[in-house]
Amino acid sequence: MSDYVRYKGKVKKINIVPREYETFLIMNMSGDDYEKYNSYVSEGNEFDNNHELLSWYDSIGDNYILTDNGLYEVLEKFKMDSTTDIYESHKNEDGTIDFHVMYYNGGYSFDEAVDNASEEKLWEKEN
Repeated sequence: MSDYVRYKGKVKKINIVPREYETFLIMNMSGDDYEKYNSYVSEGNEFDNNHELLSWYDSIGDNYILTDNGLYEVLEKFKMDSTTDIYESHKNEDGTIDFHVMYYNGGYSFDEAVDNASEEKLWEKEN
């Protein structure tokens, strides 16, 4: 069921090039998810994109987000009470980004909400 959700936390950019995202994500899966992944691909199946890969496996989907500007590790994520949309972010001196988002999860994903959290687009641009 769709409802408003609110999260506050911190993300950190993973400094790898886009072609390495899938390998990185697979290497960071839990044992159970890795077995499911191997079973899926051994049957000849493929993922259309890395967003699909993230959405299938909780052990990576809860720990990483993929934006237009890169792959980020979720360092902190707290669920909070919700009443209205919030999209806030702040870049820290150490390169991490604090975020505070609240959105209707019937129309947005966590990745999209965090990506839209900053009008200044604090995400580093991919080269």
